[in-house]
Amino acid sequence: MAAPSSSSSSIIPNLYVGARVKCTAHPNLHVTLAYVGDCDEKRLFSVKQALMVRADMPLRFKLGEWALFGPKNDIPVIKCTITLKTAASLWQSFYDAYGQLPPGWTEPKPAAQNYHVTLKRPGVGEELREKEEIVCTELFLEQLGPHEPIFRIPLPER
Repeated sequence: MAAPSSSSSSIIPNLYVGARVKCTAHPNLHVTLAYVGDCDEKRLFSVKQALMVRADMPLRFKLGEWALFGPKNDIPVIKCTITLKTAASLWQSFYDAYGQLPPGWTEPKPAAQNYHVTLKRPGVGEELREKEEIVCTELFLEQLGPHEPIFRIPLPER
């Protein structure tokens, strides 16, 4: 049997960037900022450096319309927009550099990232229905599914 390739063992699949939401009954509630796909160590370092640049300013979102995302349009979400123009510009440049479509999605890459909060967990929609804006406390990079973040970066609140 051949030995596994060292390059394939350093690939981490299906990564996405999220921002943890402050003051919620749901501790894992987050805004999905970008799906970045599979990362080797070099790309992982590059993504982390790019996120650290964006962690210098607060990240607030205005909650918008409810929608369905995913390859089968069966994942309920609330779309949201970044309220601070400077932050929105920085995040658009991050998405342009690192954003991809998740596996199974066939529509063309959007011109702007679809920031959203996923509503799969019971009670999330009801809690967010009462809010117009949410504040985020940290950025993280994590694999899709039930995984611990690979890294976390705190965000200023003001």
